[in-house]
Amino acid sequence: MALALTLAAAGIAAVAYFYVNDSILIYNDAFGHLKISRFVVRGLQPGASQLGGVWLPLPHILTLPFIWNDWAFQTGIAGSAVSVAGFVATGMFIYFTTVQITRQQFAGLTALIVFASNPNVLYMQSVPMTELPLLAFITGGTFFIVKWAQKPDHLGYLMLAATMAFLATLTRYEGWAFALAAMMMVGYIAGRQRLGGAGGVQAHAVTFGLFALYGIPLWVAWNAILFGDPLFFQSGEFSALAINKEIQNFLGAGPPASDGNIIAAVSDYLRAVYWNTGPLVTVVGYVGLALWLFREKLSPAQAGILLLAAPALTQVIAMYSGDSFLLLPDRDDQLHNIRYGLLLLPLLAVAAGYLSKVNDMAKVAIIGLALAQCVIMVAGADVVTYIDATRGLGGGSVDSRGTVVDQQQPVTDWFGDNYDSGLILIDSSANNNVLFSDAPTSSFLHEGVYRTWDAALEDPATYVDWIYMQRSGVLPDRVWDKLHDSEKLADFIKVREVGGILIYVKRNHYDAWIASTYQESETIPAIRTR
Repeated sequence: MALALTLAAAGIAAVAYFYVNDSILIYNDAFGHLKISRFVVRGLQPGASQLGGVWLPLPHILTLPFIWNDWAFQTGIAGSAVSVAGFVATGMFIYFTTVQITRQQFAGLTALIVFASNPNVLYMQSVPMTELPLLAFITGGTFFIVKWAQKPDHLGYLMLAATMAFLATLTRYEGWAFALAAMMMVGYIAGRQRLGGAGGVQAHAVTFGLFALYGIPLWVAWNAILFGDPLFFQSGEFSALAINKEIQNFLGAGPPASDGNIIAAVSDYLRAVYWNTGPLVTVVGYVGLALWLFREKLSPAQAGILLLAAPALTQVIAMYSGDSFLLLPDRDDQLHNIRYGLLLLPLLAVAAGYLSKVNDMAKVAIIGLALAQCVIMVAGADVVTYIDATRGLGGGSVDSRGTVVDQQQPVTDWFGDNYDSGLILIDSSANNNVLFSDAPTSSFLHEGVYRTWDAALEDPATYVDWIYMQRSGVLPDRVWDKLHDSEKLADFIKVREVGGILIYVKRNHYDAWIASTYQESETIPAIRTR
C-alpha cells in the first residue's frame, strides 16, 4: 500500500507539473482519444457508436467517468487520470513480478525504481494516451502467469491472467500479440510441468485462450456491424496504415527503410528503446536479461517474464509490414512514434531487478544508475516522448524560447468566444483542437455523425450554420477538399481566415450572429487574414 500511494503521489505530481506547463494536450492523438469519449456522452449523436472502429475502445470507456466534466475534458485531465492509474498498476506489477522471480523485496523495489524514475514514463503517464493502460494489463497478465507457474494448482491465477490479457486486447493492438503469446506460454508451462497428463497442454492453453483472446472476435464483429467491414480497423480511412501513408506523402518521402526489411525494423526499434530508457538503464537491463537467460534457462517457473517483450515484437512486425514506422532524432532530424520504444521498459526493469539479486551493492548501484539516468535525461532535455509531443509529426510545437505553443490556439479561442449557435461542419480528425473550445461538443457535425455528415458535405446550407476547415496539414481536411472551390459556399460568408484556417457563417445566420456577439457600440471586426 505504501508503494502504491508513493507511485500515485509521484504520478499526480508529474501531472501537476505538466499541467502548469501546458503540456498535457500536445499529442494530436491525445485530443483524439478525449474527443471519442466526449462524443459518447456529449456529442451530436451520442452513444456507443462514437467509439468508432480503429482505436480499441477500452481506454475511451475508462475515461467516461471523468469526460462529462468540461474542465476535465478541455484540460485533458480526464485522460490523465486513466494514465496515472495505469502507471501505478504497472509499477506495482513490476514490483510483484520481480519479487516473485527473485524472492527479494529489495530486488522488486530496484525494478520499480528503474521503471518509475524514467522521465519518459512520467510524461506518458501524465497525458491522455493509451500506452500506460496497456502496460498495466500486460504486466498484470505476466505477473499472474508467473504466479500460476509457481503454484499450478491455483487456477485462479490463470483466470486472472486471462482477464488481464482480455482487457489488453481491447486497449491496444499490441495486446493481441500479448494474448496469443500468453496462450502459447501457458501451453509451454503446462507441457514442461506435465500438468493434466497428455491432454494437459491443450486443456490449459485452449481454456486460457478462449477468454484471453475473446476481445479480438468482439472487435472484428463490432467493425462488421458498424462499418460493414470486419477489417475496417486495419484497412479503413482512419487505420494506422492509411494515416502513416498520409504522413509519408506529407513528408514527400518513399517507404521507410524498415518496410520489408526485418533487420532495419529490429534496429530502428532497439534504437527507439535506447532513446526512451537511456544508455545506463539499457545496458543494465540487457545484462540482467542475459544473466536471467543463462541462469534460468527458460524454466517454466520463470519463462513467463518473456511475455513483457510481446509489445516490442508487435511493433517490429508492424514496421516490417509497413503498417508503422519510426523517425529517430539522430538520423531523421525529426521524431515520429518514438514513444513505442518505451513498451520494452517493463522487461528491462524486471531484468535489472533480477540482476540486482546478486548482492546489496548491486541493488544500490542499479538504483543509483537509474536515478542518474533520470537526471541526465532531464538536464540534457533528452526526454524524447516530450520532444515528440512538442516537435514531432504527431504533436504540437515550441517557440524560440522553448515554450510549448499551439499554432491553432488563437483561432480556437476566437471561435469559442464568437460562436453563438447552430451546427458546425468540421473534419474533426484534421481539427481536433477546435473541439476543445468553448463551443458545445454537441454542436459539431463531424465524420462520426453517420449519414448526416455525407449529406452535409453535399448540401451544407441545409444542415449547418458554420463551416470550419483548414487548407493544409499532416492529415487532409475533407471539408476543405470537398468545399473550398465549390459553389456550395455561396450561401456562407467568410468571417475568419488565419494561417490557412477558414471559418464561414451562413448568410441568413450572419445578422443574428453579429447582433448576439457584438454590442451596438462595438465595431464589427473585418475578416482577419494572414
